[in-house]
Amino acid sequence: MYRELAWFYQHKIGQNLDDAHFLYKTRWFEKMNPLFPNGRADYARLLKPETPEDQERVRRLTTEFKMDPRTMQKVDETYGPVDWRLPEASAIYWAMTGIENSPNQDKLPLRRTIYQPMLGTLHHGRIITNRITQMPDLRPNLDIIPNASRAYEDAIGTESEENKGHIQRAHRNFLKDAIYFLYANNRQAEAQKWFNYLRQKYGIGPETGIDPNATMETFALGKIEEDVNETSRDRVTQAIQGLVATAYDQLAQGDNDQYQGLEKMAAKVYSVYQTKVSLPTQAQRVALPPLAEIKRDVLLDMLRPDPNVNPEYQARLRTELNLPATFGVPSTNAVPAGVSVPGTGTAPATGTPAKP
Repeated sequence: MYRELAWFYQHKIGQNLDDAHFLYKTRWFEKMNPLFPNGRADYARLLKPETPEDQERVRRLTTEFKMDPRTMQKVDETYGPVDWRLPEASAIYWAMTGIENSPNQDKLPLRRTIYQPMLGTLHHGRIITNRITQMPDLRPNLDIIPNASRAYEDAIGTESEENKGHIQRAHRNFLKDAIYFLYANNRQAEAQKWFNYLRQKYGIGPETGIDPNATMETFALGKIEEDVNETSRDRVTQAIQGLVATAYDQLAQGDNDQYQGLEKMAAKVYSVYQTKVSLPTQAQRVALPPLAEIKRDVLLDMLRPDPNVNPEYQARLRTELNLPATFGVPSTNAVPAGVSVPGTGTAPATGTPAKP
């Protein structure tokens, strides 16, 4: 029963197995957000509620949702920090409850229902309020990486020898994603730490998919190259455009670290690709346009008048990049003389892209 309940939170709501999963996520957020406005639980007040507000919060938790604040605290201490407005947190809660109340033969699938939702929590386990739309947005929860890694190792330690392999592969893939996300969010020291750990824990070579000559940086960039054909100019261009657009979006949202990380990643992907096609016979055929031109085109698209785009969002982006109010307006698509788009150089008055 505990496993089935955890499965519903993990897959039916948390993942995309059901056509209505977006609706389920929204409804669950609406139910839990009044109890945990910032996603985190104040256990001092939950375990000893003194105000009417706290008493009502505990009443709802224990009667409507059948959740014990003491178990919630244990989840956070062992596997957190979690955002209780997300279904993955409830999946982990019920799996842990099941482990504590089930015979040994039933504990293995429950342990799997702990480490599997934690991968989802890494990818989208942090909710922020979009500063423009005021709607919730999902972002990676990078703070969960140490506890999530330990959850995998705990599961490996309890498996029989014949069953350890698939959890070790899952752990290895989790670590690879963690390194990529940390790098993309400009947390270089942590990315290096987990890269070193990955190599030490699982070794290098084709068996583990870790190049002996890879650095942390080239390894993180390789996660993008898995999704784009290294000789496909169009797909690499799309990947760089996506990184640049996401970087500018993060800047508009006020997340400067992620903006810088994505900017660096876009530049590295560009550099790696250009190096691969640097032979004279290839350069003219498959080389990319200047990075400055790619960035400028992305900006012009993001800042063009559009009834479906909040003008406040566009104004914030112009402010963050120190651009004039006319930048992006169709009649003034040429970048004014002296205007510098960060990371692209100063553009001439003709509107031709600046040299990177």
